[in-house]
Amino acid sequence: MSLIIVKNIIKANKIIVSFDLSDGSFSFLTVELATEGDIDLNALVIKLIELIEKKRKFNVEFEDTTSLADSSPKIKLIKTTLEEIYSKFNNQIDTPENDTIQVEANTNDDLPF
Repeated sequence: MSLIIVKNIIKANKIIVSFDLSDGSFSFLTVELATEGDIDLNALVIKLIELIEKKRKFNVEFEDTTSLADSSPKIKLIKTTLEEIYSKFNNQIDTPENDTIQVEANTNDDLPF
């Protein structure tokens, strides 16, 4: 299974996220996440939804040449959040579509029905 390379370039006021499908096809357009003020992840989520149909895992890279993730608590939080999002995406790819959740009935309750 080929991977989708997700490169996150951390800049002073934004994080640029690019996707390389690594199969010779055209890459998705990059997503720029402004890091000033509130962080809007909607554009990134939309791209991730588009990538679900590819059913391939992410290989995530971060490029932080000025070590902003070490010096800025906000950038560190954003990076941690992105790592968690990518991890959840990869976990979703691992989970078979037809899995069902088994729920055991509690027969010791005091309900009348």
